[in-house]
Amino acid sequence: MAHLMTPEFASKYNWTGAKGKQAFATLKLLKVIVRAVRQNPKSCEATKDEVKEALVSYLYNSRDMRGGRNKRRGSATRTRPIEVSLEGSSSDSE
Repeated sequence: MAHLMTPEFASKYNWTGAKGKQAFATLKLLKVIVRAVRQNPKSCEATKDEVKEALVSYLYNSRDMRGGRNKRRGSATRTRPIEVSLEGSSSDSE
């Protein structure tokens, strides 16, 4: 899939076109992908549903490709470490 579409392209699509994205299921590219998958000897018996499942997963995860996950993690609010004080703990008493 990475040879056919960039993560930036894939992130603009989902299968149905929900949530402001475009519908991949209506693209002519879908027929090309199904034919290509079936021409491969290892996946020549793949059903359209199996190809759909792989595409849905690819589209969903495209935002994490090429460092997307790390970029989101870097911009997330960081929490401060918890400070633990051992003063007055019950283990200090004899």
